[in-house]
Amino acid sequence: MEPKNLVAEIEAYLTKYVTFAEPFYALPCALWAMATHCWPEFDAFPYLGISAATKKSGKTTLKDCMVPLAANGEKFSVNSPASMFRVMEEGKGTFPTMFIDECEALISETHPAREFLNKGVERGEYITKSNAQGDSLKFSCYCPKVFVGIGGVYDTLRDRAIVVMMKRRSPIESAKAVRIRQSVRDAEANELREKISFAVNDRLVDISSDYDKAEILDFIDERAEKCWTPLFIIAKIFCPERVQELIRIAVDMEADKDAPILRATGKEWEAKEKEADDAEARILLLRDMLKITTEIQFIKSTELVDLLKEIPTSQWRRFRGRGITVDDIGSLMDAFNVHPKVTRTKSGRAARQAQARGYRREDLEAAAILAGLMEK
Repeated sequence: MEPKNLVAEIEAYLTKYVTFAEPFYALPCALWAMATHCWPEFDAFPYLGISAATKKSGKTTLKDCMVPLAANGEKFSVNSPASMFRVMEEGKGTFPTMFIDECEALISETHPAREFLNKGVERGEYITKSNAQGDSLKFSCYCPKVFVGIGGVYDTLRDRAIVVMMKRRSPIESAKAVRIRQSVRDAEANELREKISFAVNDRLVDISSDYDKAEILDFIDERAEKCWTPLFIIAKIFCPERVQELIRIAVDMEADKDAPILRATGKEWEAKEKEADDAEARILLLRDMLKITTEIQFIKSTELVDLLKEIPTSQWRRFRGRGITVDDIGSLMDAFNVHPKVTRTKSGRAARQAQARGYRREDLEAAAILAGLMEK
């Protein structure tokens, strides 16, 4: 008998280490990992695409969590297609689950890996290559594959994949995230993989039988139906109570493919990167401003700059290559509707009244509550 709630156990492992842009991504990722242990039973097997609009979005983390779960998971670079062809040469070795990184390079129509990926989603697809001796070698392209990259990929590859979009964690999410050595995480994944392998092999006859008589998934198009069928077969056997949930997920994820594709080059991508950097910086800045003003109700902008640079664990001394400025603080805090106020202070020997621009603690606290840094 397979372990009870194995799918939920895989989801819990993934969400422990990965911050998904959409919580429902965990279910198809878990089912896909299970399906790699029986992929030869299917006539077509979907790629898994791990993509994001910006760097530092958790793509590598998800990939590294999935590699030890999958059957014979191996890592590759899309810029070394020879290594991919080598392991797929007909009749040699065990077919791997291929985790292919740096796939933003596939935007080039002449990239040598494109033919390999275009033909690798259905059984019986081969590529013929000649070696240095002029011998003709036949390569089967059919096996589970994961492609990882920034921005969107070309349409042919996207249509053959279940695409999981990642997003950069907020500083609040990062602070709450589980940080653990890779060896510990992999040990957890290896134990799960053993459970998956046992459970899938124990139900292999049922998987094959259910696939032979599987109903057409008529709520998505024909190409998508080929991609999602293996996941629905696994769900029907291991978590039948969640099939309706998976239907909704499949429809939504296929609809998301119609969204504009962001290429990992050019002004649009640079703007996305800056937007993500600013969003992260303003949360960190608000956090540090709250620390500085713990016991004061008002601080001048110029004094704030000096105190921010004195925090040893923060980035403000080298912010944007020059150190944070009064204008930087104003620009970042503007998104929280927090603006410097003018107040009167006493200065000089005669305690003359003077004006000073700065920030009020009460404004910072109000922004922190809205941002989730503080409770009311």
